[in-house]
Amino acid sequence: MKVTILQTALRPGRVGDMLRAADRLVASAPPSSLYVLPEMWVTGFTTSPTAATAAAGGEALEWMRETARRTSAAVAGSLAVADDEVAEKWRNRLFFVRPDGHEEVYDKQHLFAYGGEDRSFLPGAAPVTVEWEGRRIRLQTCFDLRFPETARNSLAAPYDLLLYVAGWPSSRQRVWHALLAARALENQVFCVGVNCAGWSADEADAPRSEFYRGGSSVISPYGDVLAELDAAEQTFTFSPDFARMEHLRAKFPVLE
Repeated sequence: MKVTILQTALRPGRVGDMLRAADRLVASAPPSSLYVLPEMWVTGFTTSPTAATAAAGGEALEWMRETARRTSAAVAGSLAVADDEVAEKWRNRLFFVRPDGHEEVYDKQHLFAYGGEDRSFLPGAAPVTVEWEGRRIRLQTCFDLRFPETARNSLAAPYDLLLYVAGWPSSRQRVWHALLAARALENQVFCVGVNCAGWSADEADAPRSEFYRGGSSVISPYGDVLAELDAAEQTFTFSPDFARMEHLRAKFPVLE
């Protein structure tokens, strides 16, 4: 398996520019079997979604589908989508799009009430684990990182790769890195955190803007930091050494 982080820079309100930037990132990276984007990657994190948010999400989902088909890879990332059953409510939905058109979704369980996400969004019911290229991947979104129980690994239903897509602000960057490492170690998995970069609003709205420092990271089951990106728009590609992971689990069976 070859995994590529797509750490995108925010472009508030410029959907076309964001899609073209994502195209450039994919083209600049080595061919991969899984491409991963941040939380609400096309719009940036919002607690007040609108019709424009839904339209942007629709365009972004079509881009993910087309990219998966074109690259013969899976593409993952979250989008704000209107709930199918409850009027004026939304889901922070992580899509895992396969090249054959099949899609699996995870709705963020732990909404960021401190920032008001719970006012417009409904929480998901349970964690989701997908299978890809013979490996199991646990899907998680941003604030879920603070809740280890939703990432808990087990011998009964083990997984191998823990994936967090996020819009994690720079003011809490130390927490981001500390918790990613903790999740990798306690679950004996490769932990991948994909964050966005840049300002959440244009310069004219700077007083209301949030800065995102990137910091997308890959942590091994041993706690080794395989990648820690800076605040630039960029990619990182790696191949998880699952044999080394399995050796650790056999030698130090903390999951038993």
